[in-house]
Amino acid sequence: MSKKEKELMFCVSVNLPKSEAIGFARTMPSDEAYYVYKIAENPKARDACDRESWVVCRYPRNGEIVKGTYALG
Repeated sequence: MSKKEKELMFCVSVNLPKSEAIGFARTMPSDEAYYVYKIAENPKARDACDRESWVVCRYPRNGEIVKGTYALG
């Protein structure tokens, strides 16, 4: 794969605090790799859980058609 080509991942969760995103990723089947990505940061937020937003993502399976998702590349 060249530097210009990217393989897309898709989110399998909504925006979560980091601890909840990691906990959710641990409950997923272990035959696939799941990744936790930070998508937003707000250092001025009042509550600690609102300061960062994380999502759980994975690569599509072979032949899988993903409809209506938010892609991260």
